[in-house]
Amino acid sequence: MEKRTQNSLWNELVNENNTPVFTTPTSKFTILNGYKVVRMNDGEVIIYNTRGSSDFYKEISSFDEVILLRNGIIKGTHILSIEYLEMKLEGMNRSIQHLMNSGREQSLEKARSTRSEIMSKISKHYNKIK
Repeated sequence: MEKRTQNSLWNELVNENNTPVFTTPTSKFTILNGYKVVRMNDGEVIIYNTRGSSDFYKEISSFDEVILLRNGIIKGTHILSIEYLEMKLEGMNRSIQHLMNSGREQSLEKARSTRSEIMSKISKHYNKIK
């Protein structure tokens, strides 16, 4: 197998996945599983993580880039999404534990519902990478 590059990730995304591509005066981009993949007009490919509380997307970390390069853009974004959701699940489990001790039943039920939604999303991502 040929070594993947960010350019090959872009090609995999738009050629093999039939993903819609949006055009700006300076680039083309698409969004997949919480990651914005941009191909500048000069050929440079930049991948941003769209998750977070900021109005601005941050470039992915070198760790995330390695996961994408090793696994490909499709499988890699699912793996990274699972990691992100598992961190959210851990936080939600801590919240539920706290709410169980506080006696706040309405908040507890909402937290349990959110936990179920997170677990469902994790399951969907796992099913897509099998």
